[in-house]
Amino acid sequence: MKTILIILPFCILLSYCTNEKKEVVSNEIIVEESSMEESLEEAKKNQLVLMNKKSFDFTCIGECDERSLYEGNYGKYRNLEPFNIKKTISDSLISIEFTFIAECCLEFFGDVNHSKKILELSYRAEGSPCDCLCEYDYKFEIYLNSDFSIIKLNGKSI
Repeated sequence: MKTILIILPFCILLSYCTNEKKEVVSNEIIVEESSMEESLEEAKKNQLVLMNKKSFDFTCIGECDERSLYEGNYGKYRNLEPFNIKKTISDSLISIEFTFIAECCLEFFGDVNHSKKILELSYRAEGSPCDCLCEYDYKFEIYLNSDFSIIKLNGKSI
């Protein structure tokens, strides 16, 4: 009986400390998720300003799709390089459609830079990825004259 009376207050104290610690951890997670969402919203606003300033659009042209991501395809596209690239060039519009595989649950943001004969397109991921892979379809539309001899997507000529 003496042992129980000695151990009981210790267990209550330990339980109280354990519960208090869990609350702090969950608050840290909530703060981290909140700041991640704010950062993502800021990135979306910056993307709109950038697209307007540089006269281009970067849009997702399909839903994030887990189609055909069996192990064979993952091995084939493991390096996450864009594929199924389609270029359409007219006098005032350059359209580049492409597919790539990346972690699900991400948002992607594009950028365009150009010099005399080189058009450089790039995209980057933002957000918190899920533990699975998705196939994404995206499209750049650049409202410039089309006399570029080299077009690059994430640093590689296409």
